[in-house]
Amino acid sequence: MESLEHLTIMAELAVAFAGFAGIVVVLKREDDDVWTALENARLWGLLVVSLPVAIFALIPIAVNSAGYTEPAVWRISATICVIALGLIGLTTFPRFGAALKSIPEALKPPSTKLLYAVNTSLYVVGLSLYAGIALDIITLKFTAYFSALLAQLCSSATLFLRTLTSRPERRSIMTNEETQPDPRGRVDVE
Repeated sequence: MESLEHLTIMAELAVAFAGFAGIVVVLKREDDDVWTALENARLWGLLVVSLPVAIFALIPIAVNSAGYTEPAVWRISATICVIALGLIGLTTFPRFGAALKSIPEALKPPSTKLLYAVNTSLYVVGLSLYAGIALDIITLKFTAYFSALLAQLCSSATLFLRTLTSRPERRSIMTNEETQPDPRGRVDVE
């Protein structure tokens, strides 16, 4: 299956997004000791969206290496992706929504709601494509699988661009509620 080579490129792109996102978040920080709740939410969001793309891109390669035929490779891979992406969505969307609501400054820009809507739509597209492959509804399995990965990668790109274009938060407004001062003067982030 020569089409599997393209999946490694997708995995590399996803890892690059996650890596660059981490670098950008660290370089944009105002203080070395305290992570704001918004910085935590943005980095967590980028990792939750980017890393599954890398893993999902490598699943068909592993399944193919196990000796399955081409139709089975896509169905098995898509089934794994549907289950994993479903679990990620069920745990992440409510958690991320609660995190945004706990940070009043994060919800002020209209772009935040637009970004949330775009990423939710891309999530639904990816999940639908994986489900279509797993249920054998879609005939062009590689194209659908690659498109689902591309939808997830576009979601990573939107979050990455948001991180690049956002201004650093004022520390006095954006403190992390879970941060507790240490008697020795250090700040620990849980």
